[in-house]
Amino acid sequence: QTCALPIWRTLHQGIEFALGAQLDKAWRVDSALSFAQHKYAEWVVSGNTNANYSGNAMESAPKTLGNTRLTWQPNARDLAQLEWVYLGSYWLEASNSPTYGKYEGYQVFNLRLSHALNESVRLNARIMNLTDKRYADSASVSSSTAVFSPALPRAGYVGAAVRW
Repeated sequence: QTCALPIWRTLHQGIEFALGAQLDKAWRVDSALSFAQHKYAEWVVSGNTNANYSGNAMESAPKTLGNTRLTWQPNARDLAQLEWVYLGSYWLEASNSPTYGKYEGYQVFNLRLSHALNESVRLNARIMNLTDKRYADSASVSSSTAVFSPALPRAGYVGAAVRW
């Protein structure tokens, strides 16, 4: 008795953009955007399902990803940065079935602050999910059930970097 391993080929096509601009002495904006298509070029599952996923979009693979950062750095010691992160929608499972549908993706804002006390010590703070939005970090199907892994609510972090 032989056991055939599944064979599949995938196809990934897209374009990415990154653009940054110094607006004036203290302000800078940076953006990155990716448009991509991730497909199963060939994937036939043999066995009791005999499913053919060839041509389907890959699950958990959004077509669109992006972020933009607005940075204010009035001097060498201080920095503040507001970030917008975007993750587009994606299918929850390989069959692209409307039964489970798509995860709609999310948009979230983050804030980072930094202040140098001196040449050796820099204090850092960040607030992730600034607007306290409820969203899922990831979504998929497991045992015929849609599963959403919740992202953290608004979370703050503080730290220090010390050089010696």
